[in-house]
Amino acid sequence: MIANLNSAVDIANASPTFPKQLGWEKLFQRIEELALEIAPTLPNRAEHGQFFTPVPTAQFMASLFEKHPTELRVIDAGAGLGTLSIALLAQASEWQRHPRQIHLTAFELEARLVPFLESAYESAAKLLRQSPISFQYQIIQDDFLEIALDLARGRTLLRPSFGLFNAAILNPPYGKLSRRSNLVQRLKRAEVDTTNQYAAFLWLATKLLQNDGELVAIIPRSFANGLYFRPFRKFLLKHMSLQRIHLFDDRKDVFKRDRVLQETIILAAAKKPQGTHIIISTTEGAGDDLITQRTVPATQVIKPQDAESFLRIVPDEMNYALGNTIGVLEGKLEDLGIQVSTGKVVEFRATPLLQYSLNSSSFPLLHPHNLMHGFVVFPNGGSRKPIAIDKSATQQNLLIPCDTYVLVKRLTAKEEIRRVVAAVLDPHQLQGEWYGIENHLNYFHMNGRGLDPTLARGLTAYLNSTMVDEFFRQFSGHTQINATDLRNLVYPSREQLFTIGENIRGSFPPQEELDELVLGVLKMGNNLSLQAKRKIEQARQILAAIGAPKEQQNQRSALTLLGLTNVRPSTSWQAASAPLVGIHGLMGFFAKNFGVTYAENTRETVRRYTMHQFLQLGLVVKNPDDLDRPINSPDTRYQIEPTFLNLIQSFGTEDWDRNLATYLRTAKELNRLKARERNLQLYPVSLPDGLEVHLTAGKIN
Repeated sequence: MIANLNSAVDIANASPTFPKQLGWEKLFQRIEELALEIAPTLPNRAEHGQFFTPVPTAQFMASLFEKHPTELRVIDAGAGLGTLSIALLAQASEWQRHPRQIHLTAFELEARLVPFLESAYESAAKLLRQSPISFQYQIIQDDFLEIALDLARGRTLLRPSFGLFNAAILNPPYGKLSRRSNLVQRLKRAEVDTTNQYAAFLWLATKLLQNDGELVAIIPRSFANGLYFRPFRKFLLKHMSLQRIHLFDDRKDVFKRDRVLQETIILAAAKKPQGTHIIISTTEGAGDDLITQRTVPATQVIKPQDAESFLRIVPDEMNYALGNTIGVLEGKLEDLGIQVSTGKVVEFRATPLLQYSLNSSSFPLLHPHNLMHGFVVFPNGGSRKPIAIDKSATQQNLLIPCDTYVLVKRLTAKEEIRRVVAAVLDPHQLQGEWYGIENHLNYFHMNGRGLDPTLARGLTAYLNSTMVDEFFRQFSGHTQINATDLRNLVYPSREQLFTIGENIRGSFPPQEELDELVLGVLKMGNNLSLQAKRKIEQARQILAAIGAPKEQQNQRSALTLLGLTNVRPSTSWQAASAPLVGIHGLMGFFAKNFGVTYAENTRETVRRYTMHQFLQLGLVVKNPDDLDRPINSPDTRYQIEPTFLNLIQSFGTEDWDRNLATYLRTAKELNRLKARERNLQLYPVSLPDGLEVHLTAGKIN
């Protein structure tokens, strides 16, 4: 039924067009088709952060519910086309002990979606009638936040007759709420301290859950750190036990049809005190079923002594060890006598002062694009941004005096591989007595003045090191680095920063040399986790250089290449070899040498989405020890192709470029994926109907 709280809305002309006979898969297929058709017609969806959940993601989320109550009471806040709640209905119908009753309450504010939503639920109801499950649903066409506030405070006649919920599944809107709105004031009076929609949705959904009830939500990772989300984190961690956090390696893939750039995670939690362990899992994207998984102590994710309650979400042991390296440092920024501030020039507020050329009446204005290779490069043409600010800006306290500073980008573009990007501002490279620092930059200074140049170079090298970058990734789910984040970072001593800076002269060294310099001064040399991360990145570089498709340049494929060549973190590429290995052995290699553990039941993905493509590209040979081995034999083995191995063994040497050019000329099949048939002897077999087929001479045949 529909509980239409805005009765003036006319939905009589809607045409859901669901087929009469549907199975679960056909129902999901139709929902996906509708999502593609309807999404472009809904106004302001991106502005409000409203995105339809892809079916594979919804099905995965539904699988995370661990408790299987006999009476399942579900709330879907912001149901859209019903993908999430229907995925849970389908999952519940297959539980070994399925529920006797399911009660579903779905909220959907968009009037045009309601008839489609009701038709989808009616189709689901018909499917559930084939089982002994009793199913009831209601659609409340109104703002979940408005109604949930009343439900949570017991001030509504619309309280569901079946009581509080024991399951919540949601993909809330990601937008912000106006601080001056009546809704925000009501939220504050109800002790819901946030102006972010997704945080408010989860806050109220948690309130509506009964004790021990479960919540599964797909939300941005941004709540994991920062002052803005601190009240929400405090509330969440006080009332909910985090059971599982699922990451996506490719943040663009989850909602790619909607071009969502925020990094999203799936959070599974239960309304009870925090348990001792949390599962952290990862997939490449929404449709990938190859899952890395690690069970960690809850104190590794939520450190008890952390007053900010930051969540440190690390996908594998390698990255945990690398980010944890920084934990041996104890220095704070104030110990160095250094402060960090955000650039004072906000463009839309200072528009009358901005200029597109530098002259006698203006000073340089610095933007993030001016940071290059460890130094500030000005003017660095190609940008359409104003490059100068009027001298009168000094009267408004918008400028900093000419001196040496360290600048850090507040926001990094999605294409950048680094989260932390720092550069030295050398006054000898700029004209003028003052500088304007645009608001998308942070800058390090000493009481408003500059730093010693050697100290500035050392600080920049430290900030640009791989271990600092990885440390930020442990708790930062967005590409923003705020001044507060930099204040909370730990730092080497003043003497160590000077030593690092003394080793940098005209230019900053390449990343590998910079990391070795920083780790050497800090007496953290021979860092195995850093070597492992570097080897994975180098393997990806090799795959990119030979023209492998993007889908075969990910971590999974890089690890496969390392396993096929027996290259460990401390092994040189010149020592690469060609062992005979199976998929099971490769996955053991990943875990033992690189700390990346994939769930055992997902190993078929390595075969289907990496090894199969490697075979098509001619990078590996299948069963060179026994060409008659059956196609589906558990003894199948793979070996790196000899010519490709010779190329790999020259990586990092002066012969690489020449060998790569020769290899690309002789390996034409690398320019495109195409089927490669095995050269096997085939035997004709006549079927009873006279049809003749040809089979291989395998043991199973």
